[in-house]
Amino acid sequence: SEKQIGYLAMGLLVNTDSEAARLISHTLRTDLGRDSSPVMKRLALNYLANCGGRELCSTFHREILTLSEDGDAEPLLRTKAMLCLRTFSRMAPDLVPSEEILSHTLPLINNTYHIGRTLATLGLLKQLALRDPAPFAVCL
Repeated sequence: SEKQIGYLAMGLLVNTDSEAARLISHTLRTDLGRDSSPVMKRLALNYLANCGGRELCSTFHREILTLSEDGDAEPLLRTKAMLCLRTFSRMAPDLVPSEEILSHTLPLINNTYHIGRTLATLGLLKQLALRDPAPFAVCL
């Protein structure tokens, strides 16, 4: 679709710190919204994980955390949201608080039906624990 080509072009042609990358935030917000199709949400998550900069991370990390917990969302979408959060925690560690992520993601580990999401969640938690082990003392 045209939107797929648009996201691809933005990822290839635009620097993440440029003004054009900031202008795409309205489109991203629309595509991550409740009324958007799962395909559009996945496109937006792929763009954010692969091409989003620090500013987009600070703008969207709470929405992506909410999307990763959404019980009505398809499993692949929730997995992509976890992978996007993992990228954000690597890109801007100060913007992704370990305590907040921990409280939201621990219930997702017990889901054995979706091993991809479980592995993505464990990867995110491992990365956060290596950075700051103090909030993870409650898990021991």
